[in-house]
Amino acid sequence: MRRPGPTVRTRVVEHLGDGTERRHEDRLVGEEPLEIRLAWPGAAARRVWVTMRTPGHDFELAAGWVRHEGLVGDRPGDVAGVGYCTDVSLSEEERYNVVTVTLAAAPLRDPGHRHEAASAGSSACGVCGSNSLADALAVSSGARARTSGATTPSTR
Repeated sequence: MRRPGPTVRTRVVEHLGDGTERRHEDRLVGEEPLEIRLAWPGAAARRVWVTMRTPGHDFELAAGWVRHEGLVGDRPGDVAGVGYCTDVSLSEEERYNVVTVTLAAAPLRDPGHRHEAASAGSSACGVCGSNSLADALAVSSGARARTSGATTPSTR
């Protein structure tokens, strides 16, 4: 499986004003859930946040979120590393949608207990603030089914 990029190619059917159709390939902006996990010396990685994002700058997003939430200070070495999670229990769909931020030391504040988000959030689709990537994927599965076919309406 390839790491998702910010856009995907798809075949579309463009319905023109005169009642005709134009079939062609188009690029659509991708959007997928991202689960952020946090680890530090002496602590196993644990889920702290789930959000929607356009894939492409996942590590920067996760590191920025950890800083924004006050879990680390502004010293360059506070974040020891960021990488895609290698948890063998992840499905193919989850592989590039789970990022672990490893801190050099314990966080400056409690990031929350396992299976709880560190901060609150919401979105119209219900993904942001979900307790797990599995929950987020369950929310978005209906929308994905509607857009995964060979013909997708276009409004260009």
